[in-house]
Amino acid sequence: MAKPETEPNVFQPIGSPLPEWKPGHAITASRLSQHVRRTNALMSVPHAPVQIIRTRERGGSGVKQFRYKSFKTDYISCLEWDGTTLGVEEVNVALPYMLRQTPFDGETRRSITYTYITGQWRTASKSGESDESQVIVMNFHSSDTIYAVSGVAGGTGVTSETGEEVVWQDLNVDGRMWAKLA
Repeated sequence: MAKPETEPNVFQPIGSPLPEWKPGHAITASRLSQHVRRTNALMSVPHAPVQIIRTRERGGSGVKQFRYKSFKTDYISCLEWDGTTLGVEEVNVALPYMLRQTPFDGETRRSITYTYITGQWRTASKSGESDESQVIVMNFHSSDTIYAVSGVAGGTGVTSETGEEVVWQDLNVDGRMWAKLA
């Protein structure tokens, strides 16, 4: 019988990859605790999925404030805002993934089919149940401050109506989400 491989170090920092269990490795409390710590750390993140953002020193640009101007399919058009002065050039900011229309329009997710009336209003349909109208709450308003970041690893995955990549990503600090229209 082959001798089991030695177990990897189970006291690695949270940011390093978890070692895989291999045949012959013991299931120990310390190994199970390591997975529990990692799971708890992931669950404590308020806005999953986590996106890796480059720092300023590595080519990113940090967080900027914008003022909402208009709503597009998967992004919003904004003006830069420094807290006192409103910019004049429009900047496109990608919506959070779950608020975008393109990935969900006409698609079924967890037995619910989504049909969009506008980018901020959709119908959720489930076989055998009444349709539910949903809207984004809180709705976007021209005085809303939007906090966004550029330099998202892998990009935002959104392009503008003119085909340009949308490089700014809304951090959704206001917690906008879909809700049933009352």
